Amino acid sequence: MGILDISYTGEAGLKETVEKSVDILKEATATRSQKLLERFFEEIAKNGLAVYGMKETAKYLEDGLIDTLVVLDEMDLVKVDYICKCGNGVTKIVERDFIPNQACDKCGKRLEVKTEEDIMEKILQKAEEMGTKIETVSGDTQYGSQFRELGGIGGFLRYKPQ
Repeated sequence: MGILDISYTGEAGLKETVEKSVDILKEATATRSQKLLERFFEEIAKNGLAVYGMKETAKYLEDGLIDTLVVLDEMDLVKVDYICKCGNGVTKIVERDFIPNQACDKCGKRLEVKTEEDIMEKILQKAEEMGTKIETVSGDTQYGSQFRELGGIGGFLRYKPQ
């Protein structure tokens, strides 16, 4: 990945190496994410061996069809049951930061949280149970930004479903 010049040996040299390696490691991670997402978009366009979006990804994961799960590193989705003072109840999947900012579709007032469940934790746990590889990618690149627009979650399929 790179060559570093260090001034010390022993523990001091190790600390210096770690400090100087941060930028190299960030660059390597960004390059890896970029290549993975390039392949992801290629599969969508050419072979159809990739899925995206929460609903499709969760379905294919449950069916055991996803070989590699791809998740945006900033994804923090929560399934929330809301109730409104007007009596309206609704379930939404939202990013954790937006939980308190939901309004009732009927009266427009702020919804109150009844229950919440961490969706990402469940999905990652299911992927581990199914023997699915998990890859996290950065949203700070062009492809990462496009991936965010597709829901920030997807996967490479083991084979095309019938």
